[in-house]
Amino acid sequence: MVLVKAGATLGNPLPFVDIAYLANNLENRWLKNLDALDKDFEAVAQTPPPPTPWSEWRFRPDPDNRGVEGKWQAVEFDAEAWRPIRVPAFWGSTWVGKLIGYGWYRTTFVFPKEWAGEPVDLQFGAVDEQAWVYVNGELVGEHTAESEKLTVGELWDRPFTTKVPAERLKPGEENVLVVRVHNSAAEGGIHKAVSGSAPHPENRRPLPGR
Repeated sequence: MVLVKAGATLGNPLPFVDIAYLANNLENRWLKNLDALDKDFEAVAQTPPPPTPWSEWRFRPDPDNRGVEGKWQAVEFDAEAWRPIRVPAFWGSTWVGKLIGYGWYRTTFVFPKEWAGEPVDLQFGAVDEQAWVYVNGELVGEHTAESEKLTVGELWDRPFTTKVPAERLKPGEENVLVVRVHNSAAEGGIHKAVSGSAPHPENRRPLPGR
C-alpha cells in the first residue's frame, strides 16, 4: 500500500506510515526515559553531599546539658573520645540517631599567617535548631531563639554568619571551632554546609578548613 502526497504524481509515491506502530514505539521510548530519569533522581537523592574542607568534625551527645559546665569548648579539652561525624547531615542520618537535647561538634581550621589582624566570617547554611559558636574556647556568636527573636520553627533552616574578631584568632596555626547545638523535636544537627572567609575589601578569600 502507498500513501499519495497531495500534489504528487502517482509516479512518485511515498511509503505508507503505520501511525499506530509509530505512536506505540514513541510511547515505549518515553516511558523508558522517564523510568531512567526517576532512577537518576533517586540515586542523587540518596547520595550524600560531596566532602568539603569543612566536612570532618567530631561529635559528642550532651542530653543532660553538662558541656558548658565541663568546658567542652575549651582548646585544651581532651576530645579524643568524641566520634567522627560528617557535616552537613541531620543526626538521624548518622550514628547519632534521634537526639533530643544538646550535641557538640568540634573541628579545626587554618588561619593563614598573612591574614593576621583580619576578622573571619564563618558561614553556616543552617543548624537545626539553635547554635552557639566557639572559637579557641570563646563564645563568638549564637543563632538562638533569644538572639534572633525567632521561634525554633523559624530558625532551623535559616543561614547565618558568625563574625570572629581578629583577636580571637591565631595566625599561622590551627584554630579550634566548636558548635553547641540544641534540638527540641524531630531531627537536629548542622544539616547544611559550613564555610569560612576573610572579608577582604577586594574579594572574599576562602578560609581553609580542617
